[in-house]
Amino acid sequence: MAITASVPNDEARDSRRFERIERTVRENQASIAETVKPIVSDLGRTIEEKLATGYYTREQADAAMAARVAAPGAIAPTTVSASGAVSSATTISATGGGSFGGTLSAGGRLTANAGMTSTGVRSNQVTVGYVAMYVDQDGNFGYAPSTMSTKSLLRNFSADLEHWLTLIPKVFAYKGDPDRVEQLGLVAELVVKREPMLGIYDEAYKLRGVRYELLGVVCLALIQAHVAETRAFRDDITRRLAALEAAA
Repeated sequence: MAITASVPNDEARDSRRFERIERTVRENQASIAETVKPIVSDLGRTIEEKLATGYYTREQADAAMAARVAAPGAIAPTTVSASGAVSSATTISATGGGSFGGTLSAGGRLTANAGMTSTGVRSNQVTVGYVAMYVDQDGNFGYAPSTMSTKSLLRNFSADLEHWLTLIPKVFAYKGDPDRVEQLGLVAELVVKREPMLGIYDEAYKLRGVRYELLGVVCLALIQAHVAETRAFRDDITRRLAALEAAA
């Protein structure tokens, strides 16, 4: 007697499985959507809130940049470089370095606690209305007025010719100059022995240098004294000659 084996129909089995899966998905589709919907909604609100609080819109960014350009306020970095014009209606103060490739304009006071350098000054010619610029003991730049309206005259200045003739000009080199470039000048300590007003002093009244611009005033007084002495000598000789001629 022949025995016939029963072979499962794979295709029919797979079809039944797919139907069960499809039925399960249809039954749970509504509940899945309702479950995911609030999660997606909350995620959207979270993203919008983060963007609103942590980032600028394009309009806000443009407005902020325009405001900073118009009124930058305090600048924190120690070194600021500007290739264009820099202007301020108030005080500009720099304790570090400042480099300007354009024009620096300050409506208030410009203060530098270190030295100031301008490489273009040596090539900038001023030929009309120029004045000598001075620096006072506090580092302020300015000019010294010399009109009658600004002065209270105290006395005439006189100089002893013999006293000043012993002040010898010197050829020297600064001690900090490794090339020892020869220069011409006077020794401040020797100058102020003759006239203290010709000395340059710091805020502690320590002698620093010589006010060379006032040497012309001293020379004028010396010339006037020499001319007066020469005239007196000439007049005395004239009187003596006249007396000798009268006695002859």
